Amino acid sequence: MLLRYEVLEYVARSYIRTAGNPDRCISRVVGYSWRVSSSHDSGCSGPERENMVIEDNIDTFLEEASGDHHVTIRLQEYELATGSGVSSQEPQTVPVRFVP
Repeated sequence: MLLRYEVLEYVARSYIRTAGNPDRCISRVVGYSWRVSSSHDSGCSGPERENMVIEDNIDTFLEEASGDHHVTIRLQEYELATGSGVSSQEPQTVPVRFVP
């Protein structure tokens, strides 16, 4: 039996305006339900700038294209030196439907 998977890659682009604190960073903004939760955390984007664009790569490698899939959007700010959280917005969840 030959199994075939198709992987489509997308980019979620977030435009963020911050206070520009160089000792802080913004973590990955977008997570998605069809990956294990540890893959949602990819560290910080580097020192904050007042106007930032953060690109989160999303792939659609799915074992099952149907189901309760969703994308979660959450802005989180961390201190660069310690990695400790400074602030976080409430997560927003958006359903995703895959169409063949």
